[in-house]
Amino acid sequence: VAAYCSVHKESAEAFFAESHHRNMLNIAGKVMMDRNAPEGVLDTPQSAYDDSKALIKEWHGKGRQHYAITPRFAITSSPEQLE
Repeated sequence: VAAYCSVHKESAEAFFAESHHRNMLNIAGKVMMDRNAPEGVLDTPQSAYDDSKALIKEWHGKGRQHYAITPRFAITSSPEQLE
């Protein structure tokens, strides 16, 4: 499975946990968006970095789970977030 989760870290945690429980091969990541989107789905460059770093540590390479850095669209990520 290749999938986008939402910008919320919890969505990626739940997705990886269920995928791992079912022994599914998975490539996914928490979506990163810090501009040009509704406020409820925005994160910041720092929170995207911190959340992704924690998710990579927890899930990347665990069983058949693989983490992908996932900016949603070019227009929804600032240059700072893409660094």
